[in-house]
Amino acid sequence: MKNLAKKIKTIRQERNISPLDVARKLAVDLEEVLSWEEGTKEPSVEMLKKLSLVYNISLEAFFKEEEIEREEITNKEEYLCLWCERRFSSSNLAQKDPYPLCFDCQRIKENNYHQFKKGLKKSQEKIKKRAKSNINNTLWLNYIMIISFFLLVLPFTNSFNNYRGYLFILQLYLVISSVNYLTLLHFKGFIYKSARAVLKISFFPLIKLLKHHIKGLIVAIILKAFLGIIFFLLALLGTVLGNLFLLLMSPLAFPFTVFKYRRSVSYESL
Repeated sequence: MKNLAKKIKTIRQERNISPLDVARKLAVDLEEVLSWEEGTKEPSVEMLKKLSLVYNISLEAFFKEEEIEREEITNKEEYLCLWCERRFSSSNLAQKDPYPLCFDCQRIKENNYHQFKKGLKKSQEKIKKRAKSNINNTLWLNYIMIISFFLLVLPFTNSFNNYRGYLFILQLYLVISSVNYLTLLHFKGFIYKSARAVLKISFFPLIKLLKHHIKGLIVAIILKAFLGIIFFLLALLGTVLGNLFLLLMSPLAFPFTVFKYRRSVSYESL
């Protein structure tokens, strides 16, 4: 019994565990643990099994002298925290891969990530509002250009070239104010936020940001292609309407053409 008490105490000391920690893990009183180490009381077989799990050894190690020397003491393994550069034991290990972190730094990391995610959401909402305002202004300009063409330009002349010039100016405004604006915002936001992700958090948010901004660039390219198709169709429509207008107005212009021709003939006869 004295050898068993000595083994229990020796193994506990080698594991660098206090009697109070042993009592808490086994859900027993501190006096109970001290009585086992002093030899005044012997633990049951079931309690020895639980104690072997706490010490990370086999049950036979309490009864064999050489077993203690062969056991690997894993609780003494130390780690270096990547953030605070403090050394800590495995009991304070919050993250091992891809780099070790203690519990304190892990909490800071999670708080930073939540704050970063909240700020990212606000910045995305601002970008959407500004982009929506730009696109709305562009659409109004588009309506004004089309209405002014039908009211002012089309009734007087077949100005397909002028209309094409309007379309070019309108398209240039669209590109500068909406498509390139969105692309630039996505690119600047990606550079800034990915730098924050690398410096303060980890590479996991960087992957999410990369996916987000790639989607934004794809949307900008699709929008540019869509606008190009719309302008092409509008140019065709302007050409058709202009020629149709000339065709409809040609009967009205015929009498003036005949009168001018007769006058020129009469002058030549003189």
